[in-house]
Amino acid sequence: MTPVPADFDRWDNARRRDWQLARIAGVVAHARATSAFYRDTWGDAAAPATWDDLRALPIVTKNMMIRHAGGQPQLEAARVGFSTRGTSGNPLVLWLDPAETAAYVAPTLRGFIWAGLQPGDRALILSPSWHRLAAMEGHAVVGRGAQPCYFWGTLSDPAHAAPFVDALLDVRPAFVTSTPPFILNVLKYCADRGIDPRAAFAPVRSVVLAGLALTPGLRRHLTDRLGAEVFERGGTQEGAALDECGHHSGMHVHEDVCLIEVLDKQGNPVPDGAPGRLVITKLVAAGSPFVRYDTGDTAAFVPGTCACGSCLPRLRILARPESTMMIEGRPVTGYAVRAILDEDPGLVGRVSLLVRDTEAKSRLRILIEGAPGGDDPEGVLRRAFGLSDVQIDWMGGAGLAWGFRQVIDARELSQRRAT
Repeated sequence: MTPVPADFDRWDNARRRDWQLARIAGVVAHARATSAFYRDTWGDAAAPATWDDLRALPIVTKNMMIRHAGGQPQLEAARVGFSTRGTSGNPLVLWLDPAETAAYVAPTLRGFIWAGLQPGDRALILSPSWHRLAAMEGHAVVGRGAQPCYFWGTLSDPAHAAPFVDALLDVRPAFVTSTPPFILNVLKYCADRGIDPRAAFAPVRSVVLAGLALTPGLRRHLTDRLGAEVFERGGTQEGAALDECGHHSGMHVHEDVCLIEVLDKQGNPVPDGAPGRLVITKLVAAGSPFVRYDTGDTAAFVPGTCACGSCLPRLRILARPESTMMIEGRPVTGYAVRAILDEDPGLVGRVSLLVRDTEAKSRLRILIEGAPGGDDPEGVLRRAFGLSDVQIDWMGGAGLAWGFRQVIDARELSQRRAT
């Protein structure tokens, strides 16, 4: 594959689009050669020569791929597989080969440079097994002339906050990548043991977080508690890659590796700022192919250009179907609820889950960890969403953990409590 020019993010829109369109022919050829699903779906359609040709290709979904007998087969050169989230039905296994890894290192490095990674830094980073984006982090750190470091443990287990803090104190990194839920667990661990988190994070300049969208209140909270600048990173297992610059006005789309469309239900582009279906085309002719793939996410392009000077568009990933509920005819997302709760100093960073209750469809019901707190959060939520019925269930000491799902079914909740 032709190397991406170093100044790609400074190219104007027309130049980037011409470059992307030239890439798409190879991407489509790779999809035909490696995927029976795409061969059968496209039939005899010619390779796209124009943007209209590309838009004429059908939008595909995970369920369509799973139902197809060929699925996404393991590629000959691939030795690493990742699973998509199973929160919307069965997961899809996709494959990462060396060529795709090499292609995604450059945008990862670009994002890390935006976040302040310097040559000679020590970087305490995500395990490469956590997500396909994390698999690129060590390569990018080395490419910057910095030293990648890892802690023993997993991000899904709060008990592993202890070895993370030990690694912080031992390694003294200047750069950290993690997830918001895990860093919140680290802060709880420090509070329980009388450790000043600012002292533990004293050498850290930048903390780059992925996996759960940051609300403005949570960003302020983490910045204050850690004493470091907090950046957001995002993407999907299917190839989307995004990073935030120092202006913190939305994540830039790395358009050298992915083409992103935000579409309405009919498949038409929506205006910047308006929410729509997040559809991606991976612009790397390697690994598992994804062409006009509907991720199931809802997203919106940020209007205008960024003050940082990069011409790459900015995107906000807003919600997934399983994190959205319709209450009194209004869509309510887990993120929107968190954005309101996180403005309350007594509630910021607490785990919260929406409860889908078929017997009370007009009620917004929320589980929140810990004891009752905050300044009339039920009233604040009623006014914010224009709802008449809001109920908060305070979980006290009962276990409640962050996950990819931000909505739980009332029947499942009853079963959990019964056991």
